[in-house]
Amino acid sequence: MIRGFQEYLGRHMALTEEEQLQLSELAEVRSYDKKVRVTDIGEIDQHLNYVVRGLVRKFFVKGKEEVIKQISKEGTLVSSYVSYFSQVPSGYVVETLEPTILVSISFQNFESLFQSS
Repeated sequence: MIRGFQEYLGRHMALTEEEQLQLSELAEVRSYDKKVRVTDIGEIDQHLNYVVRGLVRKFFVKGKEEVIKQISKEGTLVSSYVSYFSQVPSGYVVETLEPTILVSISFQNFESLFQSS
């Protein structure tokens, strides 16, 4: 499962063999049922998530309406990116639409991965 995450990142950034090995040690597999909020508005998103199986949406609330900004299927990333990379409260909800498996790397582990290289 982690291999797909490594391949995805490898298409978007150059990863050394050592970084790929570290990534496999630092990433974690997380499973969720349908309609679970992985990140909620006001929380700091602590994980960058790769969708292995399932479907995830990212949305914000405007008045009484949910405004969907992203639908993430298998083989894509989903997170509240500004929250994750800046470590500030999220303006988005990240929620599963069906049973979902994510490969995730915490912000702390992501930082340590690239500080060590």
